[in-house]
Amino acid sequence: MSGSKQHGPSDSRRRRPSRSALAAFACAVACSLVACNLVVGDAFDVKAANEASSMQEGEAGGSLSEASSGDEPSDEPIDAAHDVQPSGRITFVQAASTNTFNTPAISISTTLSAVKQGHTLIVALQTSSTKMTVTIGQQKCSPIIVAGPGNTKLALYSALNVVDGDITINVEFDSATGALLMVHEYSGITGPATSNGKWGTGTALDTGDVEVTGGNQLLFAYARCNTGVSTTPSPDFTVRQTEQGNLSEDRVVSSPGMYAATLTAAGDTGGGEWTAVLAAFNGVGQ
Repeated sequence: MSGSKQHGPSDSRRRRPSRSALAAFACAVACSLVACNLVVGDAFDVKAANEASSMQEGEAGGSLSEASSGDEPSDEPIDAAHDVQPSGRITFVQAASTNTFNTPAISISTTLSAVKQGHTLIVALQTSSTKMTVTIGQQKCSPIIVAGPGNTKLALYSALNVVDGDITINVEFDSATGALLMVHEYSGITGPATSNGKWGTGTALDTGDVEVTGGNQLLFAYARCNTGVSTTPSPDFTVRQTEQGNLSEDRVVSSPGMYAATLTAAGDTGGGEWTAVLAAFNGVGQ
């Protein structure tokens, strides 16, 4: 007799799974995949990012560009049915802000009402915390840049192609802290391009240069100073929000080149510690 296994009649009549059993298995797999996609935030360790980056100290201070959280953040919406491609020119829509300076807390949040489907939200944050988790509704919020020392640390995040409706922006910290949260809605943005940031002391605030390689790009600047920032915008910029010594502003450019935002500290005290950041965002056609 050969060494091969002999199969009896019962082997050829093994029971096959019923259709209902197969359907139940498929449902379980689908549910597990959906659960895997419900990632609602991206923890960003500021301290680790600063330590991993080379920070040059000069007369005006240091700079840190293109901060990253390590893993590539996803800008895809959770529900593909809401995937709407931006169209038309870049346009500012609305903004909101809040702060917890008087009552430090472990989180801070604000809500934008009637956000339009397919738009982009840009989050500007001042904090002394070294770790934060930022969510916009149920969508991951992409870190763009973090710059500055101590209480003058500023961060920019963005979420692309958001769903429509009232959207809550929430930031969780590793411990109770005073923070300022500014949120801005734009149409016509397809994604972030580049960023830069600087910090120092005195009355003259400067973000450092970013390079624009094509037309139709948004430049978004955010600055903070101990003594406050003058409400006079940088040349060709428009002020969007001012609160607690912080200022956000923007402009749309159509020509390639090097661009920066320059602001002035408020008051006659000779200025103070300041931080300023600038990010470029691509528009349709880039």
